[in-house]
Amino acid sequence: MSAEAFLAELGVPFIPIDPSGTSALNISASDENADGLEAVNWVPGTVIDQSAYRSELAGVCGILACLSIIVQRFDIEASGITIALDGESSLNQSKGDWPLSTSQPCFDMLQDIRTRIDLLPIKITWKWVEGYQDDNKHVALHWWARMNIKMDTLANEFLEDCTTMHPPREHKPQQFLYEKWALDIRGMIQSSITRDGLYVILFGPRTLAFWNKRDKCSTNLENICWEESKQAIRRLPFGLHRWRGKFLTNFSGFALTLQTLKYQDSYACPLCAAPENDRDHLSQCPDPRDTHQFKKSISALPELLQSLETSPAVLEAILTILKRYRAKQNINPQAFRVTYGLRDAIREQA
Repeated sequence: MSAEAFLAELGVPFIPIDPSGTSALNISASDENADGLEAVNWVPGTVIDQSAYRSELAGVCGILACLSIIVQRFDIEASGITIALDGESSLNQSKGDWPLSTSQPCFDMLQDIRTRIDLLPIKITWKWVEGYQDDNKHVALHWWARMNIKMDTLANEFLEDCTTMHPPREHKPQQFLYEKWALDIRGMIQSSITRDGLYVILFGPRTLAFWNKRDKCSTNLENICWEESKQAIRRLPFGLHRWRGKFLTNFSGFALTLQTLKYQDSYACPLCAAPENDRDHLSQCPDPRDTHQFKKSISALPELLQSLETSPAVLEAILTILKRYRAKQNINPQAFRVTYGLRDAIREQA
């Protein structure tokens, strides 16, 4: 094989829902060649690590690993290659020579890429190729675009093969050949090192278990609508932000809290005299005055939810759940409609 001008093309799969990653690559002798060395790979790292960005970097690793074999086999000391990607972030990070940060995404793989580039005796030129050019059926595509589309297809087919096998193939973290150092926590090699990431690993299971025991919160983080919750909280005034945290953790002015902090002797409800006046009792106090306030507060909800274009089925479900919770009645998912996956959602969050 001639090494005069290797040309490499990397295709990246992007699966909007499943974060699992694969990548595909092609190494050809020229941009007139239809044939070349083609490969696919299963991206190392945990499921949480997977992204389109990491898949592209895995493709770069694959290209550089193949090149190191080729230059050794043919004793190549001076030549050149053009590596093309359709992701600008992965391209810039791969070709950069600035110091890496342990907290940046895919720190593990970038260490390997940068070292492999330094060890190669050939010159590398980088090229960006626009992705998804096949969306326009009326434009004649150049070689780079055609190869990019081909690699996208190969990577997606490989992803389907890996995820439909029995059992499905799992993503596993590993230390790369030229990864100078890696952090292993409980048998799990970290792709990057951040304060939040370390906290989740070290204290996450304990925190989830605590809130599951205290409030029956799900221990499956995928069942929690994080983005929707964040958007809803952002609509609250600043004062309610502070109050919400105190209320949910029982540090508002409940009788139980005031008694615990020694501001008063009794922790009984000031309305119905029930013991342990806390957050849950506030929502379910049987006193007529509390019942009147609940009905008054909930009466404004339909108009608010309609203004937010909430589906009638979801609106009805929200009101029903609030009323049943208030009355200390069980919430049976079978009593709700199947529209929009409503019943399944309630079952998951019950």
